[in-house]
Amino acid sequence: MNWSAIGIDVGGTKIEAARVVDGNVERVERAATPTESVAELVEAVAQTAAAVHRPRLPIGIALAGQIDRRAGVVLSSPNLPFRRTSLAAGLGERFAVPVLVDNDVRLAALGEHLAIDPPPQTLVALYIGTGIGAGVVIGNRSLAGAHNLAAEAGHATFIPGGEACDCGRRGCFEAYAGGRAVVRRAKARRDTAGSAADDLTDPGRVAAEAEAGDPACAAVWAEAVEAASSLAWNLVVLFDPDVFVLGGGVARSIPALGDAVADHLATQAWSGFDPPRALSARPDAAVLGAALTAWRALRNQ
Repeated sequence: MNWSAIGIDVGGTKIEAARVVDGNVERVERAATPTESVAELVEAVAQTAAAVHRPRLPIGIALAGQIDRRAGVVLSSPNLPFRRTSLAAGLGERFAVPVLVDNDVRLAALGEHLAIDPPPQTLVALYIGTGIGAGVVIGNRSLAGAHNLAAEAGHATFIPGGEACDCGRRGCFEAYAGGRAVVRRAKARRDTAGSAADDLTDPGRVAAEAEAGDPACAAVWAEAVEAASSLAWNLVVLFDPDVFVLGGGVARSIPALGDAVADHLATQAWSGFDPPRALSARPDAAVLGAALTAWRALRNQ
């Protein structure tokens, strides 16, 4: 299969665009993400794409949020100023090529699948960062769902009626293992105990303080590891993957979390069956998945 496309990963701090040929990244361009206005952000995406684009190559864009992929409209994004923004249409006119926009986690899972040789039958990718998301690839196709919201795993329920989540619900896995929640909960416990909390600036610091014996951080971090491990196993039970990928900023910066999740999957594996192969996420997975999806969309026109 010979194919080529442009993949773009629009993150909260960085835009990364790449020309992808037959699954190999041939050219990469990076730029800071402007977040003050939609116009500045769209222009930054366009300029980054232009640096790697060639005529007639379709463009795929990955970003966090809820997206109407058929219309190419970003309904909302937690880290970017997009609100019902028609991103695909404007860029499609500018480059005179098809442009596809989809959720970054879903596209990253597809990119992970693309990078494995031979490809797995079923892959689950769990990303634990500021928030939590997951992607599922079955038979070379990413699971989207009726509203493009499949595998919003961070908002499945861990503890009914538990901690408040940023999504407005209570007890979500993200409210216990998401990076923002871990820091917030550790600070609250320290405040309740009358201890200083200003040094708890990120989840890695909370994990380090837990390892050092701080009781507030130890309690919060233990719940975070339990939530992450439980969510991983729930995904394995639901989708029976042969490969399980763990990524995201929190998982990447705290290797002990990945070790704990892999150990949990191994100990919980069905009797007589091997646990899924556990892998760490690739940094270019979203770019790869975005490019592949754009090329498929062009081929199916």
